[in-house]
Amino acid sequence: VDGALAQNIDKKIAAEIFDLLEKFAQYGFNKSHSTAYAIVAYQTAWLKTHYPAEFMAANMTSVINNTDDVVKLIHESRTMGISIIPPNVNSSYAEFRPTKDGDILFGLSAIKNVGTKAAQMIAAHRDEKGIFKTLFDLCKIEGNVNRKVLESLIQVGACDGLSGHRAQMFDAVDTAIKYGQRFLEEKNSSQASLFGGEGGTTESVPTPDLKEADEWTSEECLIREKNLIGFYLSGDPLEPFYEDLKEFSNVDMLDLPSKLPEKIKVGGIITNVNQRFDKKNRPWAIVCIDGMQGQAEIFVFNEAYEKCRKHIYTDEKVFIMGSPSNRADDSDTLKFIGEDIFPIEQVRQKMSRSINIRFPFNAEGSGHTDQLISLAQSHKGSCSLIVHLMSSRGQTQRIRSRKLRVTSSQEFMKKLRDSFGETNVWIS
Repeated sequence: VDGALAQNIDKKIAAEIFDLLEKFAQYGFNKSHSTAYAIVAYQTAWLKTHYPAEFMAANMTSVINNTDDVVKLIHESRTMGISIIPPNVNSSYAEFRPTKDGDILFGLSAIKNVGTKAAQMIAAHRDEKGIFKTLFDLCKIEGNVNRKVLESLIQVGACDGLSGHRAQMFDAVDTAIKYGQRFLEEKNSSQASLFGGEGGTTESVPTPDLKEADEWTSEECLIREKNLIGFYLSGDPLEPFYEDLKEFSNVDMLDLPSKLPEKIKVGGIITNVNQRFDKKNRPWAIVCIDGMQGQAEIFVFNEAYEKCRKHIYTDEKVFIMGSPSNRADDSDTLKFIGEDIFPIEQVRQKMSRSINIRFPFNAEGSGHTDQLISLAQSHKGSCSLIVHLMSSRGQTQRIRSRKLRVTSSQEFMKKLRDSFGETNVWIS
């Protein structure tokens, strides 16, 4: 400011300019810094555009010890059309790797309890001596393939290409470890022996057989995968409910609208329940869910929490209705107040009041009517049937059937849409 005054600049103006400079200096870059950032931004954008699998695999590897970051990048990769190939002891490496087909091999060291060292040894042993055929082959590796490593590999499906199913292999972990210890002892003692030969030295350690065991259900397999890698990789427990979610949800969690509807309706699987207590020491919770795509964070305050708490627990598949929250921030995650939570299996029963069909009001109308009556009579239920007749001028005549009550089942809705068009059939 003194320097500015010496140059005949008004003191007030000089002080204002200095204040602006000081504020800018808290976050601003100088020219050389900005140039370096611009170059890196251009290079990474170019790589992501022309080598998407390589770029995303490298990003995943850079955060391989942070499950949340890995999961975000996997979601992004899928939206880019890149497939994530599940972990496999006979093809995966410690890090994430792109394939020739533009997919990404899941990195073994991203699995909980499987460290980088163990993952590298598995890949090196396989590349040197050939693929693994049984769980017991994994225990022939010199090094740190311990119980936790084996159990984790089995539970995420990385051993699915070996003989036996997951439950059988999981039950055999202790046996496999003991076998591996005997195998390596025999191998090392024969190498140290003056008369030991290279061939046939470990034949005295017979390979055990897997015992019979009940296979894990697909849902149990998915839950175990989720616990160890942070998400469902080989399938989606929501898959049987995709049509229900499409039918009754009104917010896309992956692409949020600029303004949320007054009544928000979404469904998904609960991934986390953070229970809290209000000023009156009454319980409430912040509930996180994963939908078909995207996530949501729901504030379930005491009244709704007490009413719905029997449905609020991790891995429960639920449908949630609520209203926008003033706690929502500028993040890309949907956040709202939950007012009603119930099992997703009940969504059609609880949400369906009327089945609506729209078709033109013309000479062909009688044919549509006959077809509709035939379908309705063979799919009876508790919902009203409403026909919306459209005139050539765009006017609508709404007719509610007095006698026919129909179901809102997926089968019936599909038949209606096949007959009258996807956009001409809806549930209200």
